[in-house]
Amino acid sequence: MSELQELREGLEKAQYRFYDQHKSAFLFFADRYGLSKDDLLEVYQDACLVVFENAQKGKLDDLKSTLKSYLFGVGKFLIYKRYRELKKQEEVSIEEETSESFFDPFIEQVPNPRVRSLQLAIPKLGKKCRALLSMFYFEEKSLDEIMDSTDYKKKSVIKSQKSRCIKQLREIIENG
Repeated sequence: MSELQELREGLEKAQYRFYDQHKSAFLFFADRYGLSKDDLLEVYQDACLVVFENAQKGKLDDLKSTLKSYLFGVGKFLIYKRYRELKKQEEVSIEEETSESFFDPFIEQVPNPRVRSLQLAIPKLGKKCRALLSMFYFEEKSLDEIMDSTDYKKKSVIKSQKSRCIKQLREIIENG
């Protein structure tokens, strides 16, 4: 019986094996995103649950990638979702501090080094890349919504362009 079949049938033994088999590789992969170890573990557990549920519902029967790749894709999505949650919490926290007259403009706020490198790199991207990444990650627009508001005619073109933009952003960060 294949791993997917075992997961489809909800075999606990298969779920534990899958969880243990991919945990260290996922945490190594996800560490680059700068979340805490606790957050990464929570994301990993949630990603595994999504894989298990989708396998049992038969949604992975026509999967074109490996289960590991699918797990990492789900995990990456959940990491970005976690970032958005943290950003909202941070905004609420800032609003509470400013409403209580706690804000001191002379205290320098030091951002996370990864966030700071992104802040410096994004303006160096071309206008189209900045717009595309902004729509996708910050405005949380779907590929269909992006197609409607841009000149892109196919989702695959948007995905490819997004990938190139992210690659370009990484190169800018690496080269300073």
